[in-house]
Amino acid sequence: MLRAARFGVLVLALAAGAPARAVPGELAPSVRFADAQTLTWNPEPGAHAYNVYKGILVASADWQYTHDCLALDLDGTTLPDPLPPALHRLVYYLVTQEDAQGVEGSLGSGPGGLPRPPASPCTDVDGDAVSDGIDNCPSWPNALQQDFDFDAEGDACDDDDDNDGLTDLVEATLGTDPFDVDTDDDGLTDGDEVLIWGSDPRVGDSDLDAVPDATDNCRRVANPSQEDGDADAVGDACDNCPVIPNPGQENADRDAIGDVCEHRLARFVVASGGGWAAGASPSIVRLTVGQTAVGPASSSSGAILLSGFAPQVP
Repeated sequence: MLRAARFGVLVLALAAGAPARAVPGELAPSVRFADAQTLTWNPEPGAHAYNVYKGILVASADWQYTHDCLALDLDGTTLPDPLPPALHRLVYYLVTQEDAQGVEGSLGSGPGGLPRPPASPCTDVDGDAVSDGIDNCPSWPNALQQDFDFDAEGDACDDDDDNDGLTDLVEATLGTDPFDVDTDDDGLTDGDEVLIWGSDPRVGDSDLDAVPDATDNCRRVANPSQEDGDADAVGDACDNCPVIPNPGQENADRDAIGDVCEHRLARFVVASGGGWAAGASPSIVRLTVGQTAVGPASSSSGAILLSGFAPQVP
C-alpha cells in the first residue's frame, strides 16, 4: 500500500544517515461529530494531511484497540461515515496528522499514559476499498457495507438478511420477502409462523380471535375486545410499549420491550481512552424513556471518539 511504501522510504533515509526529524505530535482534542454522520476536527498548524482510523468493538467485551484504516491522506478536516454501528457494537475513531514530508503524527496515549498501538496493516482482501478489519464482509466485495438487520454481517454475506430465522433461499421458495421480517404484517415473524406456529406467513387470522388480521390491532394474541390504552392502533394485549404510542412497534433487539420504552440511539465519547459510554463529563450516560441523545462532543484525552448504537446503555 501507499502507506507501506512511504514508511519504507523513511526507513531508508534514516539508514543513510539523514538527520532525525521531529515526529508530529498528537492531534488536539477536537475530534467530534458535526452531525449524525460527519466526523470533523480542527486543523493543526503545519499539518499537510490527515489519516483516520476506525475500530469496532463488541459492547460487552473488555476494551481493546482494534483500529484499521478508514481514510488516508485527507486534505480536509471532515470525513463522512454514514454507516451506523451494528447492534451491540461500539465504534471509535482516531485521527492523526502528517507533515509536509509525509511523516505521521502520534496516535496519542490511552489509560495510564501508554501509547495507543498502531493500526493494522490495513489489508483489503476483497478489493472493495474497505479495510478488512472494519469490513462487515471481508471476503465479499461490498463497498457500501449494507447491513439491513444491523447484525455486523453485511448483506453480501448474510444468508438471512432480515434475521427472521428463515434463510433468504428458504424465503425465496416460500414467496416471502427476505428483507421483511413479517411479510404479511400480521404481528408474527415469518420464521415464527413457519418454525413455531406452522401458519402461512403470507395470510391469515393468526390469533384465531375471529378478528381478521387486516383489522385486528393485536394479531398474535387473542383480544376480541380490541383494548388500546395509548391509542396507537396496537392492542394492549400485544403492545410492546403500552404506555407510549408506538404504532410501528420498533424493537431493534427483538425483546419484549419496544424501542421507545428502552434507551435510544446515541453517540458517546470515550473518557480517558476507556470503553465506558460517557458524555461530555466523565459520568455514565443513561437515557430516559423516549429520550434521544445525538450530538457533537470531544474527548478529554485527545483524538478519540466513541459512538454506539444499542437498545440499552449500561
